[in-house]
Formats: sequence, structure tokens, C-alpha cells
Amino acid sequence: MSARTEGVPVELKLMSAGYCVHPEFVTIRGGSLRTAAYPAGFALIRHPAQGWILFDTGYSARFEALTRRLPYALYRRLTPIRYREEDAAVRQLARLGIRADEIGTVILSHFHADHIGGARDFPNARFLYPEAAYAPLRRLGPVRSTRAGFLPGLLPDGFADLATPIERTASWTPLPGPSPLIGGWDLLGDGSLIAVSLPGHAAGQIGLLLHASDGPHPAAPSRAEGPTRCLLCADAAWSSLALRENRPPHPAAGIVMDDRRAYRDSFALLRRWQAADPALVIVPSHCREFFPIDDREVPLR
Repeated sequence: MSARTEGVPVELKLMSAGYCVHPEFVTIRGGSLRTAAYPAGFALIRHPAQGWILFDTGYSARFEALTRRLPYALYRRLTPIRYREEDAAVRQLARLGIRADEIGTVILSHFHADHIGGARDFPNARFLYPEAAYAPLRRLGPVRSTRAGFLPGLLPDGFADLATPIERTASWTPLPGPSPLIGGWDLLGDGSLIAVSLPGHAAGQIGLLLHASDGPHPAAPSRAEGPTRCLLCADAAWSSLALRENRPPHPAAGIVMDDRRAYRDSFALLRRWQAADPALVIVPSHCREFFPIDDREVPLR
């Protein structure tokens, strides 16, 4: 299958809503014992015809409410977070002059709380998600949901009936540029947003390949002026440093993974992809090179 031409360019702004803390060594081989911060990144996308779109949502105050009691409180113990109400995606968008009801589409990479935390704040949005990520979670009880990093109460009411699985509705398409993947799901039908399979960290996890009209972030590697091919890789890697230096997570990170072998495969795929396409900018959702945060620690209470 031959590579397709570049899709419609979109505007891209990288943002984060809260962050979690872990010992650094958990997320990168050879890391230190010190505690490091991992922003809950999300992306604001503006499509020339479809308008405002989100890729994931970061945390919200609902995480606190849902994790006050067992068993969900265990999630909070395992993954301590720092969050202020002004960090909420919906609040940040308001400061940019964007109302919640102007978000037409929310794309979910997978269903961990730091990616779906703000989903209920966008009641008018169409939700797109990987069915392979949601199907294993739908009927889990509280204990097993906690083990899977899934808090059902973070999703909008009626999500299962109203949201759209990408595997059933989006067309399969070859990818632009060199890639070790055969193809992905063309979410809007114009090649602007292509979902690609990156399982392991979570079952069915997807990344999002797009053509950013102004580049993903000033901290990104230097490149020629003009649109930039960008892969939002969700949690297929925790940092750009880990990818550059081939330092995957410590085995202890397996406790939050769906499939350790699949994670290793996805991590290796990203490295091959970057080698084949040096112009591609890969953005991990928790990488501080793309989602800078301050160091104020404001814990949920």
C-alpha cells in the first residue's frame, strides 16, 4: 500500500491539565529515585472545516470526588496528582475565548483517568474512541476498574450509546511519509487526523497523526518552516528523552500497563518510525519538553 499525500493541515496547541508524580526510575530506565512530575497533556486542534477538537482532556476535580473512597482511592495512592481548578481543560479554553459548547469533537486515546478526566465538561461534543480500548472495560466492577486505571464516572452519561468507535466508522488509509505502520483510521475523511494503533500501555490505545500548520511547540526540535508532521503518541512513551536514548520504563511500570510486551513493541515502533522519518515530531502525553509545568505542588484534598 503506497503512502498517501499529506492531509489537510490543522492548528495545534499543546496544553496540560494537572500532573501526577512518580519516582523517575519507574518511567525511564536508569532514572533516579527522585520524584518527577508528569503533566496530563491534551491537545487543542482547530480544523479549517470541523472547528475545535480535543485529543484527550487531562484531569479534572471529578478525579478527587471519585477517589475519596475505596477501591478507587487506591488509584490516587498509586498515582498521586497535583491539580488546581484553573488547570481544568474547560477553564483553560475559556481563557482562550473558547466555550465548552464550541468543542465539536473529543478524541480519546485510551481510558485512563488522566486522559478522560475532563470529558464530562464537553456535553455537546462528539466522542471518538478506540473500541479495542473501551470494550474490555465496559463491564468491569469497581475493583477491576481500579486495577485498569479506569474511573467510569469520568465519562459522560450514556457514553456507551452516544460515543462513536473509530474502528466502525472511520476509513482505513495509508499513512503520509515513511512509517513502519501500514495505515491508520482517517477520522475526518480528509487525512487531517489519522488514528494509529499503539497498544500496550492500555488495551487498544491510539496515537494521532496530523499535519500541524505551525508546529507542535517551540520546544520541539528545529525544522524547516511550514507545516510539521506530528504524532501525538499518548502513553506509548513517557518522554522524548526515553525515545531518543532508547530507555524504556522500568519493569515496575508494568503494574499500570495492560500488556508489557505490546508496550515494548509500540515503544520500538516509535523509534523505528522516528529513524525512518526524522522530520516527524513525536509528542508523548506526559513529556515536559512539550508540556512544561511549574513546580508548585497543590495536592487534591
